[in-house]
Amino acid sequence: MKPRDPSVEEMTLLSERLDALEKELCFRIETASQGEQELRRLRAELREMRNSLSWRVTAPLRRLSKLGRKLLRARPDT
Repeated sequence: MKPRDPSVEEMTLLSERLDALEKELCFRIETASQGEQELRRLRAELREMRNSLSWRVTAPLRRLSKLGRKLLRARPDT
């Protein structure tokens, strides 16, 4: 049995569907690209902050705070 040729209407519908899918894919790629750019920017900002003097100066306080929280969690209830 020979397959039938698609009609003009079917071809038009398929073409429109492909166009819609292409637009949606382009939008998703653009959105992902913007998300990656934002992530790179935030990582650079975090690196900059961690290299700052204030971050290094307050490091011992952050460690003490972390240790204190850990000790309080480990303390048995009385």
